[in-house]
Amino acid sequence: MKHVEEVSGLKCDHLLSSGQVLPSECVSGLVELAGNPNTSPVLTSSIVSLLAQLGKDPRSDSGVCLLNSSLTCTLILSKASDDGGREILHSSYNLTSTLASVVHCHSSTPGEPLVLQCLQLLQKLTYNTRTFQSTNYISELISFLMTNIQSQNEDVVMPCLGVMANLCRDNPSVQSHIKSLDHVKQFYRTLINFLAHSSLTVVVFTDR
Repeated sequence: MKHVEEVSGLKCDHLLSSGQVLPSECVSGLVELAGNPNTSPVLTSSIVSLLAQLGKDPRSDSGVCLLNSSLTCTLILSKASDDGGREILHSSYNLTSTLASVVHCHSSTPGEPLVLQCLQLLQKLTYNTRTFQSTNYISELISFLMTNIQSQNEDVVMPCLGVMANLCRDNPSVQSHIKSLDHVKQFYRTLINFLAHSSLTVVVFTDR
């Protein structure tokens, strides 16, 4: 929390790639806090919402970090919607692994808002980035995705398909891991059925 307060008022233009120690520590602290299973879901959700701003058009942001008592802030990510920003969050801050750990921690309630937030951000972070199956919590994430892609809840199915498509694309490590799983045949049957789905998005994700 102290790091976040200290960043209040800093200009966020190119903050992720600036090499400045304080902003870097702030991002690291937020990612670590989000991945701590003892952090309250409310606070974790606030942090994930903040990190999810990487998907916004940077021109829509003020470029200034703001903070109030409820941790509602625009922070650090005004330039993170480009490929470089996503790569920094993915590689330098291990955000993909952290989000996967949050999903694993709440895997028994896949439809809850926090899980959906993480899946939506994972879908952005894993696009055009290589994630190895051996990365922390990625095996657990793949199991979660496979289970919930076969569920009846389309609110969960769609983001799970998106993340799975990104993880598998040009990624022999993940593809081999999935092929080695005992229950893979049922999963394949589900994917084949999706090819006839009325949603073009679902079909595209499945075909990847």
